[in-house]
Amino acid sequence: MNNLPNILSVSRIILIFPVLYLINNEKESLACLIFAFAALTDTFDGYLARKYTITSPLGALLDLVADKLLVSSVLIFLVTMELSVDITIPSILIISREIIISSLRQFLAENQLKIIKASVVGKLKTITQFIAIGGLIFGIDSPLLSTIFYYLLWLSALMSIISLFLYVKESLINRSNLINLK
Repeated sequence: MNNLPNILSVSRIILIFPVLYLINNEKESLACLIFAFAALTDTFDGYLARKYTITSPLGALLDLVADKLLVSSVLIFLVTMELSVDITIPSILIISREIIISSLRQFLAENQLKIIKASVVGKLKTITQFIAIGGLIFGIDSPLLSTIFYYLLWLSALMSIISLFLYVKESLINRSNLINLK
C-alpha cells in the first residue's frame, strides 16, 4: 500500500499517451473513459496517502507534475485539433496559471518561505477542468456538447485566474512573506 499513491500519480502521466493516441484515431469514447480514470486517480492518490500517512515530498511532487502534464498535454492536443479561439484562450490561461503557480512554489521553497496548499477554488477549478476536458474529448463531434464544455473550460479558466490571485495573495501578501524578500 505504501507505494500505491505514487503509482497512481505515475499512471496519470503514462495514461496521457493512450488518451492522445485514441483522440487522434477518433476513438473519443475510449479516450474520454481513460481520461476520466486518470482524473480520478488524482483524488485517490492524495486520499490514500493521507489515510495511510504515507505522504512524502516525492509523492507531492509526482502528484503536482502528473496533474500539470495531464491537463496541459491534453489541452495542447485539443487546441491543435480544434484551432479555435474558444479552446485556445482558456487553454493558455489555464496553462499559464499552472506555470506561474509552479514557479511561485519553487521561489517560495528556495527562499524557505511557507508554501500554501490548494484552496477550495483551486480544487473546484481542477474538478471543472477535468469535466470540461473530458467533455471536449467526448463531444468533439457534437456542436451542442462542445459548446457546453467550452463554457465549462472558460469557467475553469476564470477559476484558474481567481485561484492564482488567491494563491499570490495568501502566499506573499497575507503571510508576511514579502517582509522576508530581499
